[in-house]
Amino acid sequence: MQPIKASTGCLDYTHAVQSYMKVVLPDAELLLLPKFFSSNEADLYLEVLRTKVTWTQEQIKLYGKTYDVPRLTAWYGDVGKIYTYSGIRTVAMPWTAPLLEIKSAIEQASLAPFNSVLLNYYRSGLDGVSWHSDDEPELGKNPIIASVS
Repeated sequence: MQPIKASTGCLDYTHAVQSYMKVVLPDAELLLLPKFFSSNEADLYLEVLRTKVTWTQEQIKLYGKTYDVPRLTAWYGDVGKIYTYSGIRTVAMPWTAPLLEIKSAIEQASLAPFNSVLLNYYRSGLDGVSWHSDDEPELGKNPIIASVS
């Protein structure tokens, strides 16, 4: 598979970082970078991730009953990374080239290193995720979370 190169040449996202919105929240700092990836880049990444990622249909227990989580998920990251949320324990699969490209772009823009990614695939308007806090111990006291949608 050929790497997907940014339309700006060599992963130079300064154009995106110069145009951001700061959202004020009580216990968080949120920066929104609209159009971080061009429409073409976003479409290419979406297609590659949708078709090449090893998606999993997890299950969750609530009040003694087992339910399918209403989305597909995949956990990729550095060797040995483990993540547990809602009673679901996942071991990171190795980074893929497209995920490393996205990771590199985000790290350059945020000046923060990332060691893993939880991918969520919402197949239709019936899939989703409920309000949550991302407060799992392995994320640390004040986690930096980059979200690409």
